[in-house]
Amino acid sequence: MEIKNRAIKFQSITQYILNAVQSFYDCTIQERLEAKKALAEYYRKYESHLAHIGGNLNQAMRQVNEAAIAGHPTQALILNNLIPKIMECRNVCIELRKELFEVTKNIVRK
Repeated sequence: MEIKNRAIKFQSITQYILNAVQSFYDCTIQERLEAKKALAEYYRKYESHLAHIGGNLNQAMRQVNEAAIAGHPTQALILNNLIPKIMECRNVCIELRKELFEVTKNIVRK
């Protein structure tokens, strides 16, 4: 019933289906599908990695905070735990930014 309702503007259901198939292969639609695929791939690639390093950064920060509250020296914790996690986050963010720029540039060019 849904197809019949949508096909009202066409001479026949066959013509409606042929038009739909042709529209699917239209260049702009293909480009949108490719863009969605590229962005989904980008998201899948980095989502779990970001969650992992975010968890590590939170743990390192908690250790530093707990040591500070307990009155223990925090310099070693900061140098050995926190700064490496911050640098890891920074490097991943730089990598993310570069790759997102490339994905976006490729989408916009099309």
